[in-house]
Amino acid sequence: MRWPSSIDGQGLKPVADQVHALGLKFGIHVMRGISTQAVNVNTVVLGNLSRTWRARDIALQDEVCSWMPQCFARVDESAEGGKAFIQSLYDQYVSWGVDFVKHDCVFGSQDLSVEEVKTVSEAIVATGRPILYSISPGVKANPHMARLVSGFVNMYRITGDDWDRWDHLQSHFDVARDFAAAGLIGAPGLLGLSWPDMDMLPFGFLTDPGANHGPYRFSKLTLEEQKSQLTLWAMVRSPLFFGGDMINVDEQTIDLLTNEVVLDINGNSYLNMEVRNSKIEYDHMPSIGLHDCENVTITQWMLRNGSQSGNIPEICWTHEELVGGCFLWEPSVSTYTVEQENITLYGPGVNSGKVIVHENWPSCLDVQTKSLSTYSLCSAKMSQIWHLKPDRKLMSSETKLCAVVNELGKTRKRTAVSNTRVWMARGIRGDYYIALFNLAEEYNNVSLSITGIIQAGFQRSDISKGSTPSEYWDTPSISYQCEAKEAWSKQEIGTIKDRLNATLAPHGCALFSLQCSFYSYPYYQSSLFSA
Repeated sequence: MRWPSSIDGQGLKPVADQVHALGLKFGIHVMRGISTQAVNVNTVVLGNLSRTWRARDIALQDEVCSWMPQCFARVDESAEGGKAFIQSLYDQYVSWGVDFVKHDCVFGSQDLSVEEVKTVSEAIVATGRPILYSISPGVKANPHMARLVSGFVNMYRITGDDWDRWDHLQSHFDVARDFAAAGLIGAPGLLGLSWPDMDMLPFGFLTDPGANHGPYRFSKLTLEEQKSQLTLWAMVRSPLFFGGDMINVDEQTIDLLTNEVVLDINGNSYLNMEVRNSKIEYDHMPSIGLHDCENVTITQWMLRNGSQSGNIPEICWTHEELVGGCFLWEPSVSTYTVEQENITLYGPGVNSGKVIVHENWPSCLDVQTKSLSTYSLCSAKMSQIWHLKPDRKLMSSETKLCAVVNELGKTRKRTAVSNTRVWMARGIRGDYYIALFNLAEEYNNVSLSITGIIQAGFQRSDISKGSTPSEYWDTPSISYQCEAKEAWSKQEIGTIKDRLNATLAPHGCALFSLQCSFYSYPYYQSSLFSA
């Protein structure tokens, strides 16, 4: 017998009791629906029901788990017997003292089962016990899928299985960016909040996928890669699951997992986001004029997925006489995307937004006069809001005139996607966290404008709430002074002004904690982070 303590119908309760006695929580991993063994035997469904229901009555045998098709099939949640079956499972889990359930094969592109997730969520509420509810796998998960289930769960996997390989980790940067940009970090969830789950941390003493023994080897990730992974997980506030051997954990792994700054960011930060760094360069920015929309025919505009910027949308122009091109587009309203014939259509309200360019990052297309537009520091001004009309004309929300590309100067060029990623977050004690990641194979010297980073974050959040006077963002006399610390080296950097500099190891990162003040001479001085 695998679980001798389960004799006489005790189930896993004796095990759970011992776990609780150690001051720990007890969790289990369960699969979707009903087992094929129960269907084969045609067991009776437990419950005070209107009639006798059996396993074959409730099993949807054509809807199997994609990666265990011989073992599990979905239950018909619309049937009285199907609901009763799921409720009986969670009543049993509560009788054992279960605190956490990982429900597998109900999420991701192949196994998404919103109705089963909703039914399980309702069953948990009905038990009266606050069980944390986690779903997986996350293969090809996207923000739209997450919105369908996030209110019913506490966490949901957004990646496939993560192992100690750099290519796995590298692929997660875009995933983390997209779910953060969608506003899903700490969204409403089951009896509380819900969190995108980036999967386990493959540190310390491990085994291999598919191996039936072990652990028998150490993580193949370098120390710098492990720091990068834990920092990214913290910045996106993913639940932290240690995937190594807890009995044979080494001091280096303990030091990684107990970094106080990392744990504070993971547990308490907010406004977590990737900041767009410069990925597109131009020899000369195009000159864009403004004309009466009825007379504009020479330039047309369209939205599309970013070819150089992952899933960040672009606003692109075509011209009867000049080479076309693209800028980044920041919608006024965050919504999910819908794929249709390889074209991304943006939902209601997203046809209004900012046109972002990178010559003087972060800068936006701005109305200068009634006949000419320019590029200025992105802000909350109405003059930077544009509307894409159904006839593919780009209209200024302020002047109601439409944009026309007049000239390009030299031929426009693109650079490759940057190997530097920048994340930021706010801390509850006033800290401003900045994480720099180097995805390249060689050392990388990074220098970032404190002004650009801070304003990029504030203009998307605090300005809209009125907590910082928006007129100061456009004042050239503003300067910033920050007291800086680096979390991994524990180095006290001291006072920095204007720029944040770091040398990043291959696949490495730096994590800074800043306390900053801004000054607008001669009239204004304030702490950015005063309560």
